[in-house]
Amino acid sequence: MATNPMSRNWALDLLRLVAVLVVIWHHQLGEEAVKSCLGLWQFTTRGGWVGVDLFFVLSGYLVGGLLFQEQVRFGSVDWRRFLIRRGLKIYPAFYVLLAVLLVPELQSGAPRIRKILGELFFLQNYLGGLRDHTWSLAVEEHFYLLLTALVVWLAWRKPGQPDPFTAIPRIVVGVAVACLGLRVLTALYSPDLLSGPFVWTHLRMDALAFGVLLAYGAQFHGAVMRRYLERGRFGLVTVGVLLLLPASRSKSLHGFSVRLPRRRKCSNSPPTTVAKLRRLCADAGPPSSRFKRSSQR
Repeated sequence: MATNPMSRNWALDLLRLVAVLVVIWHHQLGEEAVKSCLGLWQFTTRGGWVGVDLFFVLSGYLVGGLLFQEQVRFGSVDWRRFLIRRGLKIYPAFYVLLAVLLVPELQSGAPRIRKILGELFFLQNYLGGLRDHTWSLAVEEHFYLLLTALVVWLAWRKPGQPDPFTAIPRIVVGVAVACLGLRVLTALYSPDLLSGPFVWTHLRMDALAFGVLLAYGAQFHGAVMRRYLERGRFGLVTVGVLLLLPASRSKSLHGFSVRLPRRRKCSNSPPTTVAKLRRLCADAGPPSSRFKRSSQR
């Protein structure tokens, strides 16, 4: 991994290509093809959704590296220039695509205003979009804004310091724990919505945050990172492969539509306390009827 995220790194470009190809292959196959695939084919069809997370990590690494490098070189971050440059790389091509999509949408006579607004303001992952696949652009846009604000704030807190971003590791750990906790809560309390809300930014920000952590280590602790990578290269590859294996067992094309175990109903089991209370309330009737009975007595 290069210690300078601003320089051209063909290894990272190759990883981006792999991520894009895996996601494309993943979306081109249907459920029947998924069921019939085995081995590597099964992984790329069932677990191809990990390509999006890989792309997020790479994006966090590259964009975070640009901000850290600017802070080191100039002592500050020109956030206006940074955001304008990011916008010029995304907005022209995206809004041309959106204009093409709007033609049949407006000709239909019943344009979906909510989804059009989602596309216009990069809120596709919350409001919905004209195409399902644009949700990741919304996550990226929210990430650019939040990371820029964070970097500027941390640099403002410690002016003149060679490394004003010492809080980055703790922040990334906090983001990872928060995202994981929110995903678990979503799975527990809204199991029927698992394939939808997992495109929300606050549930997908951890992958981008890990990329930022890698960029921070490469920029400010490059020698330490290289030493650990050289010593633990085999272990990292092994752990990475083991962590990817569960992806091949996903039964959904999106990776998140899992079924939680249902509790078995047993007719012979004694009623619970809640069931007893409900039965007592039903027997007693509504409060108005109880008041009438007491007044009649």
